[in-house]
Amino acid sequence: MPDFHSASMKRLYQAITHIQSPEECGAKTEARKAGYVNICEIGKERIRRAGAKLRAELDAQGVAPTSLDVGFRVYKLVDSIP
Repeated sequence: MPDFHSASMKRLYQAITHIQSPEECGAKTEARKAGYVNICEIGKERIRRAGAKLRAELDAQGVAPTSLDVGFRVYKLVDSIP
């Protein structure tokens, strides 16, 4: 019988790269009303919420999520030539 739990845990350890340009949210959009200045902020919040949801789901299944890394890094591109 296949071990589906083991297969799903392997998937959790994949690294993902997401690139997003800091496009401004329109002044009258729901995102701006919610306090997001650009779509990068929306993406960061979605990643945070997905990590929290994953931890909660694993906890509900009795899996210790303490060693689960749901963190992420944000890099900002800047002009390097003055």
